[in-house]
Amino acid sequence: MLIIIAIILLVNAAGVIFRIYELDPYITLIGFRFHLSLTIPLLFLVNKEYRKRAGYLMKHPGQFKWSPFVVIILSAAALYAALYFTDLVKLSDPDYYYELGLSSIIDLPVYLIWNLPHILIFTLFISAVTADKKAGYLLAFLIFILLFTYRLIPLDKEKFDLTAALQLGSASILFSLFIYYIRNVYLSSSLSFLTIWLFLLLSGSNSEQMVSIFLGTYYSSWEGFLVPGKEWKDYIFFFYFGVQMILILAYILINAYNNKAVKNTAS
Repeated sequence: MLIIIAIILLVNAAGVIFRIYELDPYITLIGFRFHLSLTIPLLFLVNKEYRKRAGYLMKHPGQFKWSPFVVIILSAAALYAALYFTDLVKLSDPDYYYELGLSSIIDLPVYLIWNLPHILIFTLFISAVTADKKAGYLLAFLIFILLFTYRLIPLDKEKFDLTAALQLGSASILFSLFIYYIRNVYLSSSLSFLTIWLFLLLSGSNSEQMVSIFLGTYYSSWEGFLVPGKEWKDYIFFFYFGVQMILILAYILINAYNNKAVKNTAS
């Protein structure tokens, strides 16, 4: 537990320093992205027990299923189709439509590979420290929140951003579901990437950091293929992650029920 606390404190201390000096919280090394909140947790390997668990999770990840990807993609498509036909979002004609928008679809495998190392590090960390814990999911959620707390700390004359806090909470719920209940570190890492990528591609973002990491290295913003009305702009994130949470949870429960039924039949 001490190593977990040390990692959380180190990530937040580094995060605050990076924010004060307006430094990018990630580096690119040999084409791979390494975000501090996702990479510093690699220190968990100092613990011998966690190191063994991580090695086992990488060597024996379990069955790789395509069905969760289908759930993520279809749920996003259904949500945005519903929003479009109810006039809550409209088709846009964004700048860099072809150079960034359409090319991002073609480049998806490349950006997944570039981002996989730091996402996998984070997934292994959460998986290793929550394995065999009675309240493992709650622990995963709590650690996830704490590792990004530095982004919510008001600096100078800033005010506490409640919307950002709620967004972090929503994302933590969903990604903790991926990591804790989908027992395949490669699958859950890929799902986490795809979820963010889809949202950014469809809704756009003014965050240069997010756009450069997930869509295009040399772009500072992306308007998205679908633009929500002004009154809905702050809520589109919650619509998206809310639908994803519900359907992924349903998938997890159905999958668990089917696995239990198969075991009962076999016995």
